[in-house]
Amino acid sequence: MFKKWFQKIKTKTENDHARLDNEKKPSTTKNFQKIEINNYSEVVYVLRLLEQQRKIILSLVNTSATERRRIVDFLSGFIYAKKSSIRSSGNHTYILILDSK
Repeated sequence: MFKKWFQKIKTKTENDHARLDNEKKPSTTKNFQKIEINNYSEVVYVLRLLEQQRKIILSLVNTSATERRRIVDFLSGFIYAKKSSIRSSGNHTYILILDSK
């Protein structure tokens, strides 16, 4: 029973990621990728993009205050673990840079 439940969740997650990959096409500003997410469930997409691109400008303008806080807290933990940097760029916009060490 647990196996079926886990497979169902795994398939749903994979489908969600594929949908996000198709819907969210980040724009490029020199070496940075600009991305805007609307809720916490899209944070995994940001992590995958950060692993690939290393530099992201993240806009959280269309998220609620609680969602924004959760997203920033989660990303701050990830960035800290990778010994990298996150900076606020004003008006709910953040610059994420993953060191290439």
